[in-house]
Amino acid sequence: MLDAVSDARRDGFAVGEDYTVTDRSTGGSRQQRAARLGQAQGHADFIRHRVGALLATDRDIATRVSAATQGLDELAFEDVPGVDTPAEDGVQAVDFRQAPPPGAPGGMSSGDIDAIDAANRALLQDMLAEYSRLPDGQVKTDRLADIAAIQEALRVPDSHLIYVARPDDPADMIPAVTAVGDPFTADHVSVTVPGVSGTTRQTIATMTQETRGLREEARVIAHSVGESENVATIAWVGYQPPPVLASWNTVDDDLAQAGAPKLEAFLRDLQAGSHNPGHTTALFGHSYGSLLSGIALKDGASSLVDNAVLYGSPGFDATSPAKLGMNDHNFFVMTTPDDPIRYPARLAPLHGWGSDGADTIGTVGRQGTPARVGIRPQRDHRRIPGPLPLHPSADRRGIHSAG
Repeated sequence: MLDAVSDARRDGFAVGEDYTVTDRSTGGSRQQRAARLGQAQGHADFIRHRVGALLATDRDIATRVSAATQGLDELAFEDVPGVDTPAEDGVQAVDFRQAPPPGAPGGMSSGDIDAIDAANRALLQDMLAEYSRLPDGQVKTDRLADIAAIQEALRVPDSHLIYVARPDDPADMIPAVTAVGDPFTADHVSVTVPGVSGTTRQTIATMTQETRGLREEARVIAHSVGESENVATIAWVGYQPPPVLASWNTVDDDLAQAGAPKLEAFLRDLQAGSHNPGHTTALFGHSYGSLLSGIALKDGASSLVDNAVLYGSPGFDATSPAKLGMNDHNFFVMTTPDDPIRYPARLAPLHGWGSDGADTIGTVGRQGTPARVGIRPQRDHRRIPGPLPLHPSADRRGIHSAG
C-alpha cells in the first residue's frame, strides 16, 4: 500500500489521510488537465485496492489466529514445578518444541484432507470476491483466470485443493496445488512440477486431469505386480515459470532458484502431514520444472523423496545422481529424439546447469546401462507422458514405487 502512495506522490500528486488523490501541479491545457485527472483517479483506485487487500489480509490472519486458538480459554493446567523445584507426582514441564501449535486452517499439518480442502476452497472464494473488485485490466483478468482454472481443476473426480495462497502483490500468480486421491493416507504419492508456461491459469486444470490419468496408470501397474493400489497424484503449480520457451527467463535459473525452496517446503509439509509413515514419494519434473526439481533435490529435498523422474529437461543442476542426493536406482531421465528442448539442453554445461538434460548424465546403472528411461517418440514436449513402455534395462520397481 505504501508503494502505491509513493508512486502517486512521485508522479506529482498529493495523497490525503483518507487516500484521496489530488494534483499538485497547476496550469496546462484542457487536455493535459483531463489526462492528469484520469491519472489521479487511476492512482486513487489502485491505492483503495491495496488498502482493501491489506484489510482482507488482516481479517484472514485474524480468522486463522482465532481458529487456531479456539478453546484455549477453557483449558486448565496443573501446577508445573519450576526449574529449581523437584518434580512431584511425575509431572514434568514439556518443551514447546515437543508440542507445536496447531496449524492454520488450509495448512497441511493436520493431514485431514477434507478440512484442508474446505479451508482452501473458502480462501479461494474470498480471493474471487476480492479480485472481482479490482479495476479492469490485465491484473484482474489474470487473477480471475487463475481462480477459474483452479475451479475447473476441482471438477476432476476425487480432486482436492491442498494448497492455495493469496499473493502479496495482485500482479503475481495465485500458487495452487491439487491432489487426486488422499496424499496423507496413500501408500504411493507423486508430485509433478510443470515447466515453461506452467502458470496456474494455463496449467492447473489440464495438469489435474493428467495427474488423474497418471494415478490410474500407476494403479494398473501396482495391480499387475501385487502392490498397493492406494495412490495419490499431485499437481504442484507453486512457482512462477518462464512464460514461453523463447523467453529470456528460460535461459537463466533465477525463477528455478526462487521456486526450489517453495517445492522443498511443500514436500516437507506433505511428509509432516502424512498419516502413513511407510509411504513413498516420487518427484516428476518437466521441462524448466526439472531444473527447479534438480536444484531442490540438491538443496535437501532428496531426503523427502524416494524416486525422481526428470523429463523434457534443459538440465538439472548436476552431473550425476549423487550430486542430487540420489542414486542409479531411484533417479530417472526421460527424453525423445525430437523433443525441441534437446537444443537448449545442449547448452546446460555452458551456463552451469550440469549435464545435458536430454542425455545420459555420466553414471552407470545396473547391467552397465545408463540410469535413464526411454519413451516413445513425440514432438510436443508433453508435460505428462502417460502410459509408457519402460526401457528394458530400467529399474521397473523404481518407477512403480513412485506410485
